[in-house]
Amino acid sequence: MCGVTVKDVGDTTKFLCSIKEGSSLGIRGPFGVGYKIRGKKPLIAAGGIGIAGLRLLAYKMVNKGIFPTIVIGARTSSENIFHREFEDLGRKGLLEYLPITDDGSLGQKGLASQAVKELISSQSFDQLYGCGPERMLYEIFKIAVQNKIQLQLSLERYMKCAIGICGQCALDDSGLLVCKDGPVFSRNDLLRSSDFGRYIRSASGKKFPI
Repeated sequence: MCGVTVKDVGDTTKFLCSIKEGSSLGIRGPFGVGYKIRGKKPLIAAGGIGIAGLRLLAYKMVNKGIFPTIVIGARTSSENIFHREFEDLGRKGLLEYLPITDDGSLGQKGLASQAVKELISSQSFDQLYGCGPERMLYEIFKIAVQNKIQLQLSLERYMKCAIGICGQCALDDSGLLVCKDGPVFSRNDLLRSSDFGRYIRSASGKKFPI
């Protein structure tokens, strides 16, 4: 399985969404560190377009005979872009799929982080994976720390050089760089950061509260 999932949010992604089938694209990478499959009872939590980075992970798990539980949160049903695909995988018994929407238009009404909390209170998981808005990831992180569950979260920061030189994507005060040391970080990595879940930098490098 291969492909590129793009959300139209700026000039570059707008261009990518406008190209025609058969066009050529140049790609650099891969950069940084990705997810590692660990444990036998994983819980995957995605928020919005964050499912793009977790979809391949889910397939890799299924191919290894590991059947994950996956929570996909979105503001509304139209933003759950792989709903039918994961619904089909759930029907086949290859994973447990729980769609969550802010407005209740698909699946359970509420937040993905709340669904994660409820699942962890009723089931035993040995690894938690996440990708999505940082506020959601921070809530999941706190749940994992409280319940002593290992986790891997993919973070998003402005990246200018992508090779660890400019420092734009640093996680203060750990010294970790999202482009080089991430974008996927472990629980112990994130415990070292005073930025995660609290501050983020603008394109100019200025820090702002999340």
